[in-house]
This record gives sequence, C-alpha cells and structure tokens, in this order.
Amino acid sequence: MGDLAIRKIVPLYEKYKVDMVFFGHLHTYQRTLPIKNNLVDKHNGIIYVQGGGGGGNLEDFAPSRAWFSAKTFRGHHYFTVSVLNNELSFKMYDSEGKLRDYLDIKK
Repeated sequence: MGDLAIRKIVPLYEKYKVDMVFFGHLHTYQRTLPIKNNLVDKHNGIIYVQGGGGGGNLEDFAPSRAWFSAKTFRGHHYFTVSVLNNELSFKMYDSEGKLRDYLDIKK
C-alpha cells in the first residue's frame, strides 16, 4: 500500500482523473488493478506501475498476492509507453526482450 507520506498525493490523482502513475524504489515490477478510493474501480480507477527492475539487487514480494495486484514480476525489466490520439499502449519486457505484461487504454 506504499509509503504513508506519499499517499497524501493520491486525492490529487483522483481529482484530476489521472489514468496511470509510474514509480520506482522497490526492485520488482508490479501493475495494479485500477484503484479509486482504496477499492478496485475498473471504470474510474488509477493504474499504478512500479518499475524497479532496471538494475541492482532484486527484491521479493510478500508471500501472498496483494488484493490490488494485476501483474507482478521479479526480474530485471523495462517498459515502453506510446500514446497515439486517444490510445495508450503499455508494454513491459524482461531483460531478454520477452514481453511480460501489456495494457492498452482507450479514451
């Protein structure tokens, strides 16, 4: 659920209808389900993407999957984001170039 001090910014994301938030720090990959008001909201929620596998030592996840997780990966990785007109295409690849996760958003 993240750092309590950082969570103070979440109401701004929700107020301004942010679609995706990218962050790092932990050395793993995680994409959340769309979340709003601390609940899964497939129509109005924000997707949070933790991209922490660009280098360094990898970390482990908790023993049980978090309720908000859509996809997790423990390994070095990178991702691309492309936006064309009203479509966002997100793709995450492992260090060998294998596609490990993807998401398309149309507005």
